[in-house]
Amino acid sequence: MRPNIRQVRGRPVPRRATQSGMVLPYALFVTVLILILGLAFLQTSATESLVATRNVQRLQANAAAEYGIARACAMAGSQLGDWFAMTYNGTVLTWATSPAYGGYSICTLFTNQTLPAFPSATYTVVIQDLSGDVMFSHNYRIHSYGTVGGYTRHVSLDCEAQTFAAFGWLTNDEHGVYFITGDTLTGEIYTNGQFNIDGNPAFKGPTFCGSPSLHYMNGGPPNDNPTFQAPGCQFNAPNINISELLNGGQITAIQDQAVAGGVSEPLNNGFGYTLTFNPGGTFTLVQNGGTVGRHTIQPVTLYNNAAISTTNGAFYFQDNVQVSGTLDGQVTVATSTAGNIEITNNLVYSYPGNPATLFQPGYNPTNDPLLTSKLALISGNDVLIAPSAWSNIGANMYVTAIIASVGGSFENLDYQDTPQKKLNIFGGICQTTRGAVGQTSGTGFVKDYLYDTRFLTTPPPFLPPIHASYSNWQLF
Repeated sequence: MRPNIRQVRGRPVPRRATQSGMVLPYALFVTVLILILGLAFLQTSATESLVATRNVQRLQANAAAEYGIARACAMAGSQLGDWFAMTYNGTVLTWATSPAYGGYSICTLFTNQTLPAFPSATYTVVIQDLSGDVMFSHNYRIHSYGTVGGYTRHVSLDCEAQTFAAFGWLTNDEHGVYFITGDTLTGEIYTNGQFNIDGNPAFKGPTFCGSPSLHYMNGGPPNDNPTFQAPGCQFNAPNINISELLNGGQITAIQDQAVAGGVSEPLNNGFGYTLTFNPGGTFTLVQNGGTVGRHTIQPVTLYNNAAISTTNGAFYFQDNVQVSGTLDGQVTVATSTAGNIEITNNLVYSYPGNPATLFQPGYNPTNDPLLTSKLALISGNDVLIAPSAWSNIGANMYVTAIIASVGGSFENLDYQDTPQKKLNIFGGICQTTRGAVGQTSGTGFVKDYLYDTRFLTTPPPFLPPIHASYSNWQLF
């Protein structure tokens, strides 16, 4: 039977329907593709925005961390003393050991401080002691943590801060001079050289020696048997650049202060001056006389019972000066490289009256509000004990001062000639080359040197500021 023409002719109809039906999937595919591309674009934009935000946060966190470091360094440079002694808003920094910092002591200097340029950024600064003995440390690590939106950057910087007033004993070279039986030292005890031991001296403070061993007069124990504070003498100690702590530039700074508002005296033909401190906060200064040919030059009294309070506390001499008396005030005495400081009699503070009180076991000068006098003796040449000038020669002697010999030694002029007694120093001694004070044959002095811990926090006027150096900057 012949097919129906309408049916035959109608065959193309399904084909046209099929072509129309395929348009929709293509359209859907294109739409989905566009949506995918759009989403991808949006995702990319979001990612780029997030990356940009994180970059901004990272930069702001870096800035905050660096700002904390800069602020800590500025604080270190503006206060006289080590980090242990510094104050913030009038309060002394508090220290505690921290397992997170290797068991070393730390103090939190700033906590979540806002960065001025970026209010959303904060910084926290932690000071870490690197020595294990924070009170006498000079080595610290400054940690600064900058934070923005949960993103933190950590910057650290090592700080070495020193002043000669931080030492109970400091020498570059022991110069063959011995510590003997009866000698006692406290505070931080440091030499770049080698300690010489004859008998049983006592070192009652952190002790550091640049050499690998001690030198014994009698072969060592039991004949030579020094005692040390735990953990004992620390050998091969790093070299301290003495010239950074003791130098003429520091004396010039004191000279400038003396010219500006203190007492400044010129050369006196080598005859020098005599400076006597009197109870009640006054001093007497005499220009010494001498003999030129057959002519005797009479002494001239320049200041007679003048009030220390009328000066700024700086005394400078281009010539020798002999110092003694009872000080009620805060004074720094310095000489040029042409002058020595000679201590010719007891040189003590007016309080506590009997200087032996300062040496009593358990006495803590930092806890005694009545002990306010302070004295520094800084010579461009030598600081000399001159007992032959005393009226009480052969007696125990007391000196309350931090003593620094920039160009030479701290020495007893008559260590070979006078009967052996005890030299009691409440302060500290720093010298380029060690000088002799006594000897085991029974002349001169045995030594009782007690460090005055007040010099860590409140030194005498115009004492040279800390030498602070920075190294080992790291970004984490």
